[in-house]
Amino acid sequence: MRRLAVMTMVMALAAACGKDGDSPAAPETPQITAITVTGPDLVNLGRTASYSASMTGGSAACSWGDDAPQVGTIASTGVLTGVGNGKVTIWCDAAGVRGTKLVQVIATYAGSWIGSYQVTGCAELGDFQGQWCSAFPNGNVLPLSGSFTQSNTTATGSFALGQLTAGPATASVEPDGSMTFTETHDGTGALTLRSQWNVHQVQDGKITGHVTLTFTADGLSGNATVQGEIFNTNRTSNLSASAFASRGAAPRVPIALRTLDDVLRALRP
Repeated sequence: MRRLAVMTMVMALAAACGKDGDSPAAPETPQITAITVTGPDLVNLGRTASYSASMTGGSAACSWGDDAPQVGTIASTGVLTGVGNGKVTIWCDAAGVRGTKLVQVIATYAGSWIGSYQVTGCAELGDFQGQWCSAFPNGNVLPLSGSFTQSNTTATGSFALGQLTAGPATASVEPDGSMTFTETHDGTGALTLRSQWNVHQVQDGKITGHVTLTFTADGLSGNATVQGEIFNTNRTSNLSASAFASRGAAPRVPIALRTLDDVLRALRP
């Protein structure tokens, strides 16, 4: 009995010593449970925007990526560059968790523009039949210029045809980079000139598309329409010219190009 009691006491002391000598348990490492990517929903073509990531439950280094490099590319710093029209999903990966954001890249029409359009067709109706289209032969090249501001997907401004100016129009920039609007031009005398523009911007700073010029006049039946293809039209400044306050002044155009107002003067008796 005495021997059993001694063994029991030894075992109890050993258990107590072992308990006191245990190392404290290491604290659990916080685990990231969610990542939220914040930044602009829209980025203009050819421009950049910065994005950041906030993490819930912990923190870790963020690895940035994108799923449509032909639309937008994001750098390791979280800066996205708009490359083409469309939508791109960007993400931040950290500790096995991903946070995403859908971003639209939209064409930029803000700034001043100068270029040309080439006549591709002409039609005469009613009292306009006769010599009108002879003044607009196919292949004839005429100058244009423009100035626009832009807020998100809304652009405001106008194109001038030589010295024939127009008040500002407002149009929506479509997801594919196109824009359609109509202008009424000053300086045509008894005529009324309206131009319809269907422009497109695939590459930042370069406009392509078509323009339709429609001429009417009080007291005359019918109309004359001239079709033109826009080419070699480039942004010359990222700032919009303040031409709307003094609409008589249009940006300079190459002297070699005959302007639309030159053609109209030649048509008048």
